[in-house]
Amino acid sequence: MSLPYISKLLSQISGSKGVARANRYKVLFRSGDAEKLNILCDSVILPGRQILTADVMTDMKAVKRPYAFANEDVVISFTLTNDWYTWNHLKTWQNSTISFIDSVQGNYTVNLKNVYARDIEIQHLDTNDVIMKRITLYNAYPATLNSIELGDANENAILKCNATFVYDNWAVTESVNS
Repeated sequence: MSLPYISKLLSQISGSKGVARANRYKVLFRSGDAEKLNILCDSVILPGRQILTADVMTDMKAVKRPYAFANEDVVISFTLTNDWYTWNHLKTWQNSTISFIDSVQGNYTVNLKNVYARDIEIQHLDTNDVIMKRITLYNAYPATLNSIELGDANENAILKCNATFVYDNWAVTESVNS
């Protein structure tokens, strides 16, 4: 790299309040004793979005035209404590989605969305804990509570509890650039 390029790069980074760090974040759940979930959150994948397109023929040539969008699910990982708080909380949350989900006999009932869906806020922070980006997942719920592997070879491993959240939509609700 040439010296002028490095100088321009450093200037750009400096003028943009530094580089964004992947380990500076907070996930806020808005339910009950959610502070424990917030603290035990180990990692989160920010949502993505895809513009769905269809080929439209114009003058014997296919052109892509947008017709809708799709949001990616969000995976959140938690450190599991010996009281299994996060796993129990997420399992209870899933049980509020489909009543009697643990029943062997069935009688399952899908509840109304206002019973189980909650907003989740993901904050990206700078090194001074200033919120640089705030993303809200609207009407989110844990669609998947992932399996957890136990094994003899995992003697010093810390258990993680992963959940995949689905939601209606997401939006940047506050940003340093707003």
